Amino acid sequence: MEAYISQRLGPDARDLYPEMHRELDRFFLPCVLEFTSGNQNQAARLLGIARQTLRQKLRDLGLHATHSVEADDVEPS
Repeated sequence: MEAYISQRLGPDARDLYPEMHRELDRFFLPCVLEFTSGNQNQAARLLGIARQTLRQKLRDLGLHATHSVEADDVEPS
């Protein structure tokens, strides 16, 4: 990540914050999802964001979660 930042910094650089934020999300969100075994509810709680926000971020980045969120919402009988 440090090399990427160094590469982007320069006299003509503009709008680096949104670009870096996207890159951080692209790296960090899959790590959190892996930690939660794909559980989006748990991942959203860890991140302090709504599940819908997490899902939108994943869609915006073209990332796919492999674990169904709806299954986590069902209480066992």
